[in-house]
Amino acid sequence: MLPTLTLKLILILDFWLVVDEAIAMIGQRKSVVHEKDQVNAMLKESESRRVGADESRDSPMVAAICERLASSSHCGLRNIQVHVDRQHVLLSGKVSTYFLKQTAQEVARAVCPTRQVKNSIVVGDPVTIVPPESS
Repeated sequence: MLPTLTLKLILILDFWLVVDEAIAMIGQRKSVVHEKDQVNAMLKESESRRVGADESRDSPMVAAICERLASSSHCGLRNIQVHVDRQHVLLSGKVSTYFLKQTAQEVARAVCPTRQVKNSIVVGDPVTIVPPESS
């Protein structure tokens, strides 16, 4: 009877050692998860700073596209809005013909050949300027 009792005590002690090790590992895991969260927060903060820097770097591209559109012989291209981010050039506004829409897209593509051009320009009726009635 004594050997079986001793065997049971040894098994119980082994069980508690395993439980203790498991608890220690869980504590370490929580620590690792916490460290991972801290690293992710630091990466997000760094990313937001980098995005701000990229936007300031992209503003010369916006200026170059706007300058090319404004200097075009097609006056309908002068009111196109341009936004540039890391991967895209976004064009928006309104023009009178599909030709002008395509021309704006090609201007943007020529200035920023490595970025995808998203052309959200709307084609609509040309704006008619009515001279004021003379009194």
